[in-house]
Amino acid sequence: MLPGREDTYSITLRDGLIADIAPAARSGPSQWLALPAFANLHAHADRSFTVTSFRPSSFSDALAASAKARTAFTSTDVERRATLLLERSLAHGVTRVRTHTDVDPVVGMISMEGVLAAKAAMAGRIDVDVIAFSTSRNDLPQPDAVSRLKDAIDRKPDFLGLSINSAADPRKALEVLLDLAEKNGLPVDLHIDEHLLADQIVAPMAVKVIAARNFGRHVTFSHLCALATLEPTEASRLRKGPSPCWMRGGSSRRLNRPAVRVGVWRKDALGHQPTIFQRPELG
Repeated sequence: MLPGREDTYSITLRDGLIADIAPAARSGPSQWLALPAFANLHAHADRSFTVTSFRPSSFSDALAASAKARTAFTSTDVERRATLLLERSLAHGVTRVRTHTDVDPVVGMISMEGVLAAKAAMAGRIDVDVIAFSTSRNDLPQPDAVSRLKDAIDRKPDFLGLSINSAADPRKALEVLLDLAEKNGLPVDLHIDEHLLADQIVAPMAVKVIAARNFGRHVTFSHLCALATLEPTEASRLRKGPSPCWMRGGSSRRLNRPAVRVGVWRKDALGHQPTIFQRPELG
């Protein structure tokens, strides 16, 4: 199916690339579905495949195991696991990944170096945006935390990130991050309000700080689960503030349905390589 057109179409491949799209020679239902490629806008490639020797019994169990695994990270190990994540993403129709990459006293620059190496190894196959992510252990605006994030910036990330709710002073932490972002010409992706506690929401404060700098169109709010605790009018006011940020909420819904085969290509499909993958059946 094509936008604004009925019937089914045939795709001609030449040397592994889409060479032509034309009406199908035979009638009847299509065997494949063609869609624009997927984009995964929230990944943690450096933490992927860290706990594989057992199945955690709970979320807290998984967090504890992951934290222990991080102490043994090497840049080579991170590169291997991040590359595996990118390869599997591509096999499932994802052609763009934005990955938060830890910067803190535990891993130092190890995760940054490993993920950037994986990005370079996959160049030309999948687009990767690397976020230098100041984790809950990298307490901005402490001088050593700022210095560590500056070291990460020297490695040329695509975004800066922060776990804002875990900061001792969320407003000061955000101000320091925005200072660095503006100085280095980098957009920002924040972990913000990953909870359902109305009295602990910091998004309204963050919107005001960002709006004062007229920086909203360069900022993404990730998770923002606490938005669901606000009254509809208040939530709408937050979303439509004077300097709107891109907001991307989390969801615990799981798709548990049979897989179907799907072909994916980019919007400007001709001359591009199709991706064949499996996805949960929707609808």
